[in-house]
Amino acid sequence: KMEDATTKPKRAASIMPHRHEVEGAETSTLSMDLVGFTKVATKTIKPIYTKILEMKFIEELLAGSLDRDIMARYLVQDSLYLKQYAKVLALIAAKSDDRKYVC
Repeated sequence: KMEDATTKPKRAASIMPHRHEVEGAETSTLSMDLVGFTKVATKTIKPIYTKILEMKFIEELLAGSLDRDIMARYLVQDSLYLKQYAKVLALIAAKSDDRKYVC
């Protein structure tokens, strides 16, 4: 069956648990949805985050011993990434129907 313009498309299945499945998450407000999401995301990403903190680049950056050329290359790459990320955010904001969540 084809959907017309008045029919909402079905949501894709989420890999994250529903908010009522997250211990301590409230269901009454958007901010509580975000708290529940944050709890799940933090727990899920912890092993990866730990490995990131153990990377040589991060350790040398924190110790102040990172080679200047490596840091310069990182800053150039980060700048390129941030320029593209800003474009994506601007596009999302322009297409959003609900200005409450844009600003």
